[in-house]
Amino acid sequence: MKQMDIVYHLEYGKGIVINKTLKGKDYLVMCRFGDTVDWSLESNIIQGIGNVTLKQGGEKQKLSEHSIDDLIKTLISGG
Repeated sequence: MKQMDIVYHLEYGKGIVINKTLKGKDYLVMCRFGDTVDWSLESNIIQGIGNVTLKQGGEKQKLSEHSIDDLIKTLISGG
């Protein structure tokens, strides 16, 4: 991923990569969508996780009902 690559935001639509900053073993990527700027990890953009993706019309990864139930049980049991 490099400057001026096209990316897509779930809310703001088409945008471009403006800058990348090394953060540990990953890159923090700054993207511009019109007048709005958003940041995301490069690995998340490539995997399509979160608001910024490489594919137009991407969807946020959703928790299944099963995983929500497991999360509630874990929170209630404290472990």
